[in-house]
Amino acid sequence: MDVTTPPMQEGEISFNGITTTSINFSWGMVSADTNGPFDFYLLNLKNELSIDIHNVQVNTSETREHTFSGLMPGRLYRVELIVNSFRQRSAAMYTRPDKPTDIMLSDITTTSLTIDWKAPLTSHQGFRLCWAYGETNTLELGPAIMERTLSDLEAGAEYLISLTAVVGTGTDQITSEKFTTIVTLFPPAELHVNITSFNTTTLSIVWGTDITLLDVSSYMVSYWETANNGSVQDITVDDPSQTDYTIDGLVPGTRYCCMVDALGTVRAVTSIGATQYTIPRQPSSFVDTLVTADEISLSWLRPPSGNFDSYELSYTPENGAKVTLPDLAADENSLVLENLGTATEYIILLRTRAGLNTFSEPLELTVTTRSALLALQPIPDPTSDVSLDWDQEAGSIQRYILTYDPNNGDPISPIRTGIPGPVSISGLMPGSQYTFRLFSVLTTNVQFLSSSVSHVTTPQPPGNVAVTEETTSTITLSWSPPSQEQFFGYILEYEGTGFSTELGRTPATSFLPRHQESVTLKGLTPGISYSIKISSFVEYDDVTTRSNIVTSLGTTMSTSSLNIVAKFVNQTSFTIEWQPAVGASSYVTRVSEVTGVEISSVTNVNGDYERTEHRLVPGRNYQIEVSATGTGQSDTVEQRTLPSAVSDVDVVPEAVALTLSWDPVFGDVDGYYAFYQLKEDPYQISDLFYVSDPSNPMVRLTGLSPLSEYIITVTSFSGSGSDQEISSSTFEASTVNYSPAEIVIETVTSTSIALSWGASISPTASSYVIEVSDAGNVVHSTSRALSQSRFIIFTSLTPGTLYTIRITVTGSSEQDIETALTVPTAPRSLSTDSISQSIVTVSWSQGLGNVDEYDIYLRQAGESEMPAQIVPPSQLTQTFENLEPATDYSMRIISVVRAQDLEQRSIPAVTNFTTQPRIINVAETGRNLRLFWANDFGNDILKYQLIYIEDKEGATSNSEFVSPSDAPSVTLMNLMPGQTYTLILTAVRTSGNRAQIASTTYTLKPLRPTFTVNRRSPSAVSLLGNLLGGILKFFRIRVNRQGTGAGAGTPIGIDVLIPVEACPEIELTGLIPNTDYHVTLQAESSVASSDLEIITFTTRK
Repeated sequence: MDVTTPPMQEGEISFNGITTTSINFSWGMVSADTNGPFDFYLLNLKNELSIDIHNVQVNTSETREHTFSGLMPGRLYRVELIVNSFRQRSAAMYTRPDKPTDIMLSDITTTSLTIDWKAPLTSHQGFRLCWAYGETNTLELGPAIMERTLSDLEAGAEYLISLTAVVGTGTDQITSEKFTTIVTLFPPAELHVNITSFNTTTLSIVWGTDITLLDVSSYMVSYWETANNGSVQDITVDDPSQTDYTIDGLVPGTRYCCMVDALGTVRAVTSIGATQYTIPRQPSSFVDTLVTADEISLSWLRPPSGNFDSYELSYTPENGAKVTLPDLAADENSLVLENLGTATEYIILLRTRAGLNTFSEPLELTVTTRSALLALQPIPDPTSDVSLDWDQEAGSIQRYILTYDPNNGDPISPIRTGIPGPVSISGLMPGSQYTFRLFSVLTTNVQFLSSSVSHVTTPQPPGNVAVTEETTSTITLSWSPPSQEQFFGYILEYEGTGFSTELGRTPATSFLPRHQESVTLKGLTPGISYSIKISSFVEYDDVTTRSNIVTSLGTTMSTSSLNIVAKFVNQTSFTIEWQPAVGASSYVTRVSEVTGVEISSVTNVNGDYERTEHRLVPGRNYQIEVSATGTGQSDTVEQRTLPSAVSDVDVVPEAVALTLSWDPVFGDVDGYYAFYQLKEDPYQISDLFYVSDPSNPMVRLTGLSPLSEYIITVTSFSGSGSDQEISSSTFEASTVNYSPAEIVIETVTSTSIALSWGASISPTASSYVIEVSDAGNVVHSTSRALSQSRFIIFTSLTPGTLYTIRITVTGSSEQDIETALTVPTAPRSLSTDSISQSIVTVSWSQGLGNVDEYDIYLRQAGESEMPAQIVPPSQLTQTFENLEPATDYSMRIISVVRAQDLEQRSIPAVTNFTTQPRIINVAETGRNLRLFWANDFGNDILKYQLIYIEDKEGATSNSEFVSPSDAPSVTLMNLMPGQTYTLILTAVRTSGNRAQIASTTYTLKPLRPTFTVNRRSPSAVSLLGNLLGGILKFFRIRVNRQGTGAGAGTPIGIDVLIPVEACPEIELTGLIPNTDYHVTLQAESSVASSDLEIITFTTRK
């Protein structure tokens, strides 16, 4: 690369070379000045006293460069350039000083060295000392300094040392010839400390260096606890020949660091210390507290002093291998060894550990397990039955006592037997955790626990499981809770043909809360069959127990060649897919609000069968239409976006409640609900708490416990049924402590109320007064000192009664009032008074205490429980009709009481029965019934009498006589449609005796109604009914859009019962203009339905 030196200015002096005795310089050419031309340059050299010592003329034709020589080292000179007797320029420059002499390095150690020198005899102004190891260090020294010690150097490092004399300052500074040398410092000595022995309170150490140190005067031993920045303790060892020491008075089980410093030596010494735990102390009082056939319970006390990190426990069975358990935390003081062998001797060792491998001496126990091990089998019914067996216990056994908790089976606990099992227990509560304990009693009457086992009964499965709706891309499954409601929730699984993982918008496996009784699987593939499995479950000790799985089969519909499906939906967008149509050149997709306002229209080329619509309103229902260009085929569905999730919830905590409030969410929303789970037991889920006013969302969660943490879920929902979409948000909240004197009802039984209350904070308070009143009459009154327990149970109360509890604080204004309703007792003496092929009559007597109503539940074997029949407390009998012949039924009756906003329900009274075989057969034709039966009731029957009675007040009986034959029958003519008839068959024998053979009931179908359609407006129609007589109570009306798949969205799906009093005109509003609708109507009496009336219409444009 070419570098061009800039030209010198006129007369500019530039110094080229400097030595100790000469200065070489050049200057820029000077042009003729005002005094005329010139032939030469006059160069003057002045010393630092401004005395001229050299003059020289240089012709202008000669080179503009000159050297003044014979100068003195280290002196300042000034060069002047003169033209025509006028000075043009001048510049000063030092000659180079002479270098220092007699330079010597001495006192070299591991971290320092000394350098000294003599100054030059000629002029100089100071010295520059440099040393470099990795980086260069520079020191400027005055002219009188001729010695310097460099310290804090890197031990064992190689340093480059340089020294020069200097004159001048800054950029004008001139240095002498440089003295340079390389020196290597001595390496450091390493002093190693080693631990030779240690116990609980002492450490013995030795030390030594890798290089012999001859100049050590003494040693300093230092030690400290490594934890918590312990203070350093120093001990001086004056004898330099002593290289060992024992440190005492230490804390057991503590980690110490020991260091030794060598004092007096000039060599750098690196101390390499050692760390060591002192031995921790042993635990104490190591005993077995309980020994059974397969468990040993152990306890101990922590060491009386010192530190330790954990316990190590090991056990060795006779003729077996040693088992060492994972370390136990230092705050543990008990352990249960489980799954041990029966009648086996174990040697058990327990010791403390400090650090990784410093242990105390172990404590030892020798224990032999019992012989009688409980073996449990959940048979014959795993939901309610168990069979327990065990071996003979060692020793002279008088008897065995088997107990279980909770004690609600048959036989009740305790169960006593003189010989080992088996023992069968039935009637346990499904989905419950039981603990069974076997006690052995010696002939000396000494009793001990031989074995215990925990068992969870299988929960009952959900009932009435059925696919209740199928559309092109959704299947709705509904069910009722298990009859015994001890379960935590449901597990739902499903799969379709050719699928095994997620099948749509619903995960393939879902855990559903216990309050849910239906689920809609969305985003499914049209025309596919799906196997749907549901079971209830409980979870105890992190183990899930499922009921029997109920499997249903559902098939999505295929209503058109396109079959639109929504595969993805969120708050502001959805993605739809459709099936290709043969011959289509493209597809036009339109998204509109259901009111008819079009949002967008997009054309997809053939081969693109998917579209995503963005920027939608949360929670809003949209209509999606896909048309296949060139084919005339189209499909329309409705799909709702997810509503916005609730955020920024404000929580007002109480002791047993939380009040939640928040702002209404953006978009469309139909309502909100919330539920809670105890954080430490998330499977225990509360009931749903619905917000009563969605425009001002607020809800109060009750039934909580004080000072507890909860997981709260708040859900916004839009739509209803299978069309409903939800969004949930979850957060944590905690309850607070009781307010002063605040009453919390803990438990209520038929005859007792348990309650607690908040502590007084008044300085003048002296005691608590607790009163229980019934209708204003005090039935219990007691007082408690402030220091006593704030928990009390009142007993001997009347079942089904509302009590008022008042707590006042003596000496304070603090008080509270609360009400509690005792549980009613179950009905007594429940029995079946008469049973026929389809009729049963039951009776009972009232239990103790009060009752407001009885709820009667009937369940047919293999079917779900029927809705409750509610009867007043004065009615102690009930008849059920229209039952199936030769069928098993179970019935339960519950006593119910209500007061204020409280309700209590008794445990059920239960009975089982089987209806008689079918004798009377019924065939319905229009308004006629043909009755027939077998003639196998004896050869002495003179005639049969068939009595029939209308089910209405004041009805009289009618009868028909029938002669005996091979197939006796009778036809009842012109009966009332929709009416229920009681049919009684009696036989008149030749002896003149008359006896009832069988009875049953039968309800005729109501007459099918007819309706006329009046299209009043584009979004409303009215249906004018024509009632044809007979008995009927309701009209069931179902409204769907024709050709609407249920994909992403669902059909309108209106399915309601309308009281017959609402007719003869039914109005349908909110319909979509210019849309085809399909309506089915059906008349219903109590148990029978008419034939369907089907109406189709198109709304006006």
